[in-house]
Amino acid sequence: MQEPELSVIIPVMNIENKICDVLQTIKEETKDFAAEFLIIDRGSKDKTMQMALRFLRQHQLNGYVMQERGGNVSQALNAGIQYANGTYITFVFPQRIYQSYLADFLKKAKETNAEFLFGCRRQEQLKFADLRGTSAVIKQSTGVDYIEFMITNSIVPDAGAVMVSNQCLQNHKIRFNENSTYRYGEDFVYKCFLAADCLAQVAVVMQVDEKKSVLQNQNPTSQDIFVPFEEVECLLRTLVFLQKQYSHHEKILKLFMQQKIPETIMQIVDGMLKQKVKLRVIRSYMHKKGYDRLLMIGPYTPRALKVKITTWRYFPKFYRFV
Repeated sequence: MQEPELSVIIPVMNIENKICDVLQTIKEETKDFAAEFLIIDRGSKDKTMQMALRFLRQHQLNGYVMQERGGNVSQALNAGIQYANGTYITFVFPQRIYQSYLADFLKKAKETNAEFLFGCRRQEQLKFADLRGTSAVIKQSTGVDYIEFMITNSIVPDAGAVMVSNQCLQNHKIRFNENSTYRYGEDFVYKCFLAADCLAQVAVVMQVDEKKSVLQNQNPTSQDIFVPFEEVECLLRTLVFLQKQYSHHEKILKLFMQQKIPETIMQIVDGMLKQKVKLRVIRSYMHKKGYDRLLMIGPYTPRALKVKITTWRYFPKFYRFV
């Protein structure tokens, strides 16, 4: 059998009625190149695994169905990486399937030998993405540059819409953080940006296909209301790495401390208030964990964020999503 050019890792759980539709979508996207399907089941109680295995056999597709019983999504993704044989790896999350992009990404990978590829957020970025990859005049952006773009929201790569060299993951031992169940993909993307020697932004606008995505029921009563703060922990881990390896990039460090981290905390606060969590409960938790001390203000803090932080810190009773 031909060695796969691309390994598609798909974490699944209890989607027996939709798994064949998900696999059919990926099958159509990968019809022009050699791909393998790595379906990682997280302990489904329905027939998801049986339906997936039957689909692979019926369509004679190269791939495996494995069970990571009781594991979270990060553990499932890491299991897929461990067994992936493709030159490149991508991840497909059934709850947010992006419109057709795999063929364009793989083509770009072959042309540039890029180790990490991602798409565009907006239509106006397409032309610049093309020029950045072909022009000798335009300065090629580094991983640190792209992280700055992420902080300022110029680009918003999602782990469910990227492609990464298998060799790069293995050489740098890049994995998803298995202690994180929330926003684990952002941590992974930061690691890839910093590790990859060659990066490529593909001229494709990344859009979630709502019709093909699988709506999965969530049980909020079983979820810790403070789980969103795991995203802050992800950012702190990245900051520590940057401080050790990129201490000379003063701007990126200050952007992290004065914009990205405080902005993320305030977004979490807004979300919790919308969920009717009491203000005093949030403030008590933040003080206990030290998150209130991370609300730093400096030259790199946008004005609107300064207002939010100041109001939250000194006039909390007047804070309602300022």
